[in-house]
Amino acid sequence: MNNKGFTLIEVLVSLSLVTLISIFLFQIIFIIRDIYVEKSVKSELYIESSNISNMINKEILNKEASGITLKEVKKVNNSQLYFSYSDSTKIYIDIDRVNSIISYGNVDTKILANTTIGNIDLYHNYLDNGLNENGIFVIKVPLTYKNYNNDFSIRIIARYNSTKTLVTG
Repeated sequence: MNNKGFTLIEVLVSLSLVTLISIFLFQIIFIIRDIYVEKSVKSELYIESSNISNMINKEILNKEASGITLKEVKKVNNSQLYFSYSDSTKIYIDIDRVNSIISYGNVDTKILANTTIGNIDLYHNYLDNGLNENGIFVIKVPLTYKNYNNDFSIRIIARYNSTKTLVTG
C-alpha cells in the first residue's frame, strides 16, 4: 500500500489530542485567573480596612499628644458613631451601605463592590489598676466579601481615661 499522508484514523486521533490539550489548558488558565482575582480582592480589602483603622487610630493619638482629650465615644446607630473631643470637635464614622462608602470626618473611603458592610460594634471596659481608672474601647466594622471566609473587619482599639471619657453604645 501507498502510505503518503495521514489516514482518517490518524487525523481523528490528532484532532482529539489537540482538543483535549486545549480543554486542559483553558481550565488551567481559568484556575490561575480565579486565584489572581481572589488574591487581589483579599489584598484590596485588607488594605482598605487597614487604611481606615490606621487613619482613625492616628487621629486619636495625635489629638491626645497635642493635649486634646477624648470626651465621649458614642454609637448613634448601626451605621454611625462619633468621637467628641475636649476642643468641642465631633468626628463621625458613617457607613453608606448603598454606595459601599465608609466615612471618617471628611474622608470617604469607597469599599470594594460586592462587599457586605456589617453593623458598627462598640465594646468597652473599665480597668482599675489602683492608681487611676483606665478603659479600653474597641470599634469593629465587619467587612465580608462573597464566599470568602476571611475577616476583613475594620478595628479601632484605644485607651481612654474612664473618669473623663464617656463610652456608650
